[in-house]
Amino acid sequence: MADGSDRYDAVNVGQMQNGVNYAIDQSKAYTDQQITNINNGTSGMFQVNNTENLANPSATGANSAAGGVGSSAAGANATALGNGSQAQADNSVALGAGSVASRANTVSVGSAGAERAITNVADGSQAADAVNVRQLQASQQGTLRYDTNVNGTTNLNSVTLGSTATGPTTVRNVAAGTAGTDAVNVDQLKSGMSQTLDWSKAYTDERFNGFDRDLRKTENRASAGIASAMAVAALPQSTEAGRNMASVAAGSFNGESGIAVGISGVSEGGRWIYKFSGSTNSRGDGGVSVGAGIQW
Repeated sequence: MADGSDRYDAVNVGQMQNGVNYAIDQSKAYTDQQITNINNGTSGMFQVNNTENLANPSATGANSAAGGVGSSAAGANATALGNGSQAQADNSVALGAGSVASRANTVSVGSAGAERAITNVADGSQAADAVNVRQLQASQQGTLRYDTNVNGTTNLNSVTLGSTATGPTTVRNVAAGTAGTDAVNVDQLKSGMSQTLDWSKAYTDERFNGFDRDLRKTENRASAGIASAMAVAALPQSTEAGRNMASVAAGSFNGESGIAVGISGVSEGGRWIYKFSGSTNSRGDGGVSVGAGIQW
């Protein structure tokens, strides 16, 4: 049979074989264009660059995946990407060479002593989102923080609220302090000040009352002393030579009283005169006096 030439002509086996080969070649060329073989240094959607015959990745966990020389995904549903990366726990992800994910449900981008920073992190907006440094710094401006020592360490014994630029800070909903080192609220402060004022007033009143009592007692004793002096002054004096006299007298002043007794005499020649007296009063105080004189 001759080769068909028109679109509706029959074809022989040779024509059909040539058509199949052509279709295969075209399909192969298209596939090679879309998927490049993964060889050292070749370009494509996924590349590796191995210069030695190194260990293959190992995905031993259920539904796990491993990519990279010597990578291991041992946990169930674990993923390890990067040379030597290890996703050891269930549902863990190890990203990057040498990364180790040893806790379940975690993503690790490094290992102990070989940590990595995650950059270009967008602001978190949901409760379970990660936050970036900008969000952290903004939140710390309104967060209670300990003071810093001169050497840069944290002083756990000192907390400063507010600043001189913004003014003092008001702390609300403070419970009543019970221990000696607890903070007190305004109600406690007012109550304490009121009690202190009451105690101070009571003490002052007591002291003033005591002072008044002492002053009144001193005044009464002074009045009694004046009454005793008046009684002593009222004692009569012997005037005749060679005669003696015993006498008694009383006095009263400002509600207090006093009484006095005395003995007086004149010598035979009338030249010497003497006098002795004693007194007591309504406050129980007593006194004595003696005197002598010479006349010529």
